[in-house]
Amino acid sequence: MTKYEFLEGLSAALGDLPSGQRQENLRYYEEYIDRQVLSGRSEEDVLNELGDPRWIAMTILDAASGNTRVDETVYDAGSGQRAWDGWNSWSREAGGQGIVGWFRDKVSALFGGHFEWQPWMVFALIIVVLMIFFMILGAIFGFFFRVLFWLVRNPAFWAVMVALWIYYRFFRNNNPK
Repeated sequence: MTKYEFLEGLSAALGDLPSGQRQENLRYYEEYIDRQVLSGRSEEDVLNELGDPRWIAMTILDAASGNTRVDETVYDAGSGQRAWDGWNSWSREAGGQGIVGWFRDKVSALFGGHFEWQPWMVFALIIVVLMIFFMILGAIFGFFFRVLFWLVRNPAFWAVMVALWIYYRFFRNNNPK
C-alpha cells in the first residue's frame, strides 16, 4: 500500500464525517507519514505501523460521535489494530499479538487485508481445531487398541510371549563379566 492508497482509503472510510474534519484528519496523517519518512523510516514501515485506514477511521468516527461506552470495542489508532476488551484481547500494545493475533494477521493477508475477525469466529475456530485434534487422537488410539485386542486374542501372540519369557527367565546369561 502506498501513501496515496492509504489516504484514499481513509478518506473513503471517513465519508460520514463533515468535510472540514475529514480534511483535517487527512492532513494530519499525510504530515505524519511525511515526517516519519523524513526521519529515515520507509513509507512501507510507517504504513504497516498505522495499519488498516478503516480502523483509524472507526476510531475517528467513534470520537466524533462521542462514543465513550466502556463495553464498546476499542480501536488503537497507534497500531491500527483492533484491541478487543475481555478474553479476546490481542492488542499489540498489550504485550504482543499471541497466537490469535498471528493467525488473524495471516488470514487477513490471504484476503488482501480486508478480513475482520469477530469473537464468535475465533470461538468457532477453536472448537473446530479441538474437534479435529480429538478425532485424530481417537483414530490413533482406536487403531492401537484394535491391534492390541487382536494380538491378545491370537494364540500365536501368547506362544511368542511365553517363549520370550522362558528365554529371558532361564536361558539368558545374567552373569555380568
